[in-house]
Amino acid sequence: MTNARVAVGTRGEDACRTEALTRPEREPPCMDSRVALGLVVAAGVVVPGVANYFLYQAGYSTVGTAVWAVGYASMAVVVWYGWIRPLDLTGPGGGTEP
Repeated sequence: MTNARVAVGTRGEDACRTEALTRPEREPPCMDSRVALGLVVAAGVVVPGVANYFLYQAGYSTVGTAVWAVGYASMAVVVWYGWIRPLDLTGPGGGTEP
């Protein structure tokens, strides 16, 4: 009996197939890709926002704004690279293009 699970990240279901009954102590940490995406987006919004708040309260509003912008942009790049870039966003074949 096997237990197919999805690896953390975007490698898909085949990356984390394990024999759960054979070696349960060596099973890699796995989670659904949708859960990982939600955690990345939440962390990319919450962590820079909280850092911005505390830096602003400490009198470093410019640094806080920079930390928020870099954190939010980093989250956007990670989401693009991990979940959007692998999508095949081409139209149907046989169109009017040459």
